[in-house]
Order: sequence, then C-alpha cells, then structure tokens
Amino acid sequence: MRPAFGRHTERLKDEDILASGSFVPEPLPGEETVRADLPGVFPAVVVGWPETKNLAGLLGKDDLERIDPSARADMRAHDYFLVRLCCSFLPGQEDRALHSVRLIFLLKPDGRRQQPRVSAMYPVRVVDAAVEERSRMGLDASLQFVPLVGAPPAAEGGIATGVEYATLVPKITAAFNFDQSGVLWDFERTDAGELRGVRYMYLLLRASAGSTSLRAGFILSARVRSGGRLRNAVFAPDGGASPLMEVDLLSGKGRAVSPPPPA
Repeated sequence: MRPAFGRHTERLKDEDILASGSFVPEPLPGEETVRADLPGVFPAVVVGWPETKNLAGLLGKDDLERIDPSARADMRAHDYFLVRLCCSFLPGQEDRALHSVRLIFLLKPDGRRQQPRVSAMYPVRVVDAAVEERSRMGLDASLQFVPLVGAPPAAEGGIATGVEYATLVPKITAAFNFDQSGVLWDFERTDAGELRGVRYMYLLLRASAGSTSLRAGFILSARVRSGGRLRNAVFAPDGGASPLMEVDLLSGKGRAVSPPPPA
C-alpha cells in the first residue's frame, strides 16, 4: 500500500491549520454569561485540515489479494476513503489545565440522500501507560484498522498503511454512534502525561460509488481544571458563535464549506 499521508509532526504548519482559538468555558450555575476575561486564558487548541485519500488508489495488487472476497466486492460497489484528522492541544496557565477533551465527528447524507458510514477508526482504546515502542497501523483482511507489531505486515496477514506512532498517549477511548454515521474520541490526562501536543486520528469511510462530495462536521469540547474545580468548555472556532466546524472532505484539502441555502 502506498503511503497516504506525510509523517506525524510535533507542530502544525500555518498552511495546515483549519481553525485555532481557546476553549470557552460554559457559564456556571447562576451566571448568564462567562466573564470576558476568562476565554483568553483557558487552554487553546489548533485544528488541522482533514486529509482524505481514496483507498482504491493506494492499494496494490498484492494488497487486494489479502482482502476478503466480500470486502473486495463491497469496494467495487462503494467508495472507501482514508481520512486523517489532527488537532494540537496547547497548554494554558498553570491553574487552568486540560483534564479531558472530546472530539465528535459526524458525516452528513450526500446529495442522493445516501448516508456515508464510518467503517473503522484508529486509535480505538489506550488505557495503560504510554506506549514506548513504535507502533504501526495497518488494515486487516476485513478492512479494519489493526496495530502491526513485530513481524512484517504480510506475515501477519495485514496491509501496511505507512502510519507510525512513536508513542500513544494514555487514556484514549473511542466509540461509533448508533448507526456508524459518526464517531467520538475521548482524551484524558493521567499522572503519566498531560494533554498537550498534536494528536492524529484516522477513519476509513464507506460512501456511495462515484461520490464527489463528502460533508462532515466536528465539535471539540473539554473539561478544564480551573480554580480547583472542573469546568465544561467548548471550542468555538475563531470566536464564532457555533462550535460546529463543517468541511467537505473531498473538496481539495477538506476546505471549510458553508451550510447549503434553504431549499
């Protein structure tokens, strides 16, 4: 399989940034609004542009032979897209630190009212101490993401994607929504590591054959330890009123799009 994306980096370049800003705390009971001086000193986040590649264009003949016949048949009837999401958590003041962050990703129906689905996601679950050795991500015969450790991918029956993690930050959990039209990731700080730096997430999406548009929205929320207590906060891109970021994953680099006009 040809590598789909570049290497992981510790910092996002300006041209790779979709949105940036601070988490905005929700009002406490009895407050109508949040004090104007609070958002600027809450932890900040930078969100990168999603990157999307058609899976069929990445797989070689040998890769296709390793895939289950039923999965190969489904690839002929549908388009599969490999998507990389990323965001960078920036530290706040010492007395305002990220306790946890939730990323929600939702796919919208296409122009033919067909609902794309999330077939696989990675990482899925990391609950122990940080992984010290390098971890590689692959695809198995059923087109599910799997870690590849030790043996060459072909010997393990997997397909190498070229994606490598030097470490995986502890306490990551993930889940599909009820119909697999979306997913969520929860990141939580532990005694072994705080929430800071770039995080990469991967999806394998299944859409109608011949898809030319793949609209998605995602929302970031957090719990911030402030003044000895936890406060709920949301990320409103560039000071906007809505926390929803909406993109077309098949439009160039995933450029942001505006909602369609009313019918």
